[in-house]
Formats: sequence, structure tokens, C-alpha cells
Amino acid sequence: MRTLHIDLRPWEEQDAPSLAFFANEPLIAKNLRAGFPSPYGLEDAKAYIAFCHQQDPTENLCLAITDDDCAVGSIGVFCRGERKAELGYWLGKPYWGKGIMTKMVIEICDMAFQIFPIDEIFAEPYEWNAASQRVLEKAGFVYSGEKEKSRVYTLGRGRG
Repeated sequence: MRTLHIDLRPWEEQDAPSLAFFANEPLIAKNLRAGFPSPYGLEDAKAYIAFCHQQDPTENLCLAITDDDCAVGSIGVFCRGERKAELGYWLGKPYWGKGIMTKMVIEICDMAFQIFPIDEIFAEPYEWNAASQRVLEKAGFVYSGEKEKSRVYTLGRGRG
């Protein structure tokens, strides 16, 4: 079995084909907000990478999750005012169930607390997305309530 070499890095234009490949999974779209295209094509990937490049680095972190420098997922922290930021993420299906996302969530949250003037990071996985809820709990997030069809999890600067 091949050893995984998972890392975070900024999006690059040459990531578009792998982004389109891994993001074109209906189960990913089902668990993300309505703005996530399904099917997900090369033009969607190019537009997303351009969007990430346009983000203000003093307010948003938008990174590729890579395996051997091939983009296999996405993760971001976006400042939302009131010293809070929102976490969003997805990972290609072949990488599910390996503990990768928990590590990436911990890593990006540590980065966000160092970079941004925030006291709290929150995430809102859909109520049916138990796997994402487990990721957040393993990363130190605490369940803090319901919002529409989602559960709200928060992580404070001091962890949990």
C-alpha cells in the first residue's frame, strides 16, 4: 500500500484537473452548501481557484489539501466579523476514513488563530453528516447548537 504524503498549500492553476476530478462526487456536493456545483467540471475548478486567489489573506485562508502535491481536497477559514471565523472543507472520496481531515482541520485552525485576530472558529455541518461532525469533535470542536438543517460546532482560541 502506498504511503500518503498529505499537506496543505495555496491553490495553483495546475490543480484544476485534479480539483475537478475529486470534487465531481455527488456525496461531496450533498454535504456542502448549495453554491457547490454538481456535477463539478474543469471550468468550476478554474473558477474556484481564481476565487481563492482573490481572497484577502488578512481575512481568509483558502488552501488545497494535497497528496504528493496533487490536490485532493479543499479547506478554508473565513473571517466573519465579531472575532469569529468559519471553517469549511471537503476531501476526495478515496481519502475518506483515514483520519486525514481531522489532521487538516487541526492544522488550519492553528494557522488561523496565529494569523487572524479571532477568538473562535465555527463550522456548520449538515445534521445528517455524522462523519464531518466526528472530524470536528476529534479536532477539539464542541457542539454548540442547531441552525436550520445544520449543527453548529465551535472551537475557541484556547481549544474547545
